[in-house]
Amino acid sequence: MCDHQQLKFHLDAFDSLPLECDGLTRVISFALREAGVSHFAKAGELLVDGVRAVPVHFWIEFVDGCLVDYRARMWCGEDDNIPHGVFRPADFSGVAYRGDAVDVSIPRVVFDVLTRDRRAGRHDSSSVS
Repeated sequence: MCDHQQLKFHLDAFDSLPLECDGLTRVISFALREAGVSHFAKAGELLVDGVRAVPVHFWIEFVDGCLVDYRARMWCGEDDNIPHGVFRPADFSGVAYRGDAVDVSIPRVVFDVLTRDRRAGRHDSSSVS
């Protein structure tokens, strides 16, 4: 189990946003940064069963190796073998992430714009910790 599993409840709230992987990674990274949670945003490719399924993809990685990806299923289908949310990569043996750390920093005003249409209501990034 990931040390950051307790964050899942708070991060799940962002899943309903009408954003693709790049926008959602920016939003989640902003919320984690505001809460003081150490992480890296990554960009690269997502491989499923050794085949490049998504040539350009964004996700979050924690220092303990756990990942956050709420958009892999957008591109690869709703199969249970495709990760979703906060997870350990070892739990998805057919899936591989290859990429580099990238800066996805956004100012508060951009975070507010990207999250204002959230179906579940207004989000307070301070509740992520």
